[in-house]
Amino acid sequence: SATLNQTVNKTSTVTVISSSDNPSGYGQSVTFTAVVSPTDGAGTVTFRRAGQIIPGCTREPLQDDAGSYQVTCTTSSLPGGTGKIQATYSGDSDCTGSAGTLSQVVNQTPTTIMLKSSLNPSAFGETVTFTGTVSATDGGGTMTFSARGKPIPGCTNDPLTVTSGSYAAACQTTALAIGTDTIKAAYSGDAAYKGSSNTLKQRVSKP
Repeated sequence: SATLNQTVNKTSTVTVISSSDNPSGYGQSVTFTAVVSPTDGAGTVTFRRAGQIIPGCTREPLQDDAGSYQVTCTTSSLPGGTGKIQATYSGDSDCTGSAGTLSQVVNQTPTTIMLKSSLNPSAFGETVTFTGTVSATDGGGTMTFSARGKPIPGCTNDPLTVTSGSYAAACQTTALAIGTDTIKAAYSGDAAYKGSSNTLKQRVSKP
């Protein structure tokens, strides 16, 4: 008699991932589809964004779709910006694991600012309050007020607060120069909403 050791290597697989909408809007439902080949249908797929597991898309079993084994992941919780989506196939006793990636762009929601002055025209040294109201926003981000291109002291990176059901920031100042000032309110935006700005002309007279 005679014996030998026979090595049977696992079959190498390839995972290809696609997106139902790319780019997508913030809060929009997006479905990622991972197709694994060749495979016998065993094993699972986990989806991640920027290394973090996408909720509800962990260790999903493969499904046979007309002879093609695939897994889908539907989510509406993607943050704004561009992120790497990865689908990782676990492999099984016969097939190696593999991973596919794509860059998913999630557009931020546009915003606008309504800028108002409490007193216009005003006199030199008089207290004036500027209010910038942002729509639409979730309240994240900050606002900076400037006059003649320079930040107004005490009015930089102010957080938004709820005022009459809307998100706004206010700047109170007595430091406006005599003449016509261009007042600018700039909203920083956040992961979900784009930044924006608006201006008004403030007249400041001699006392």
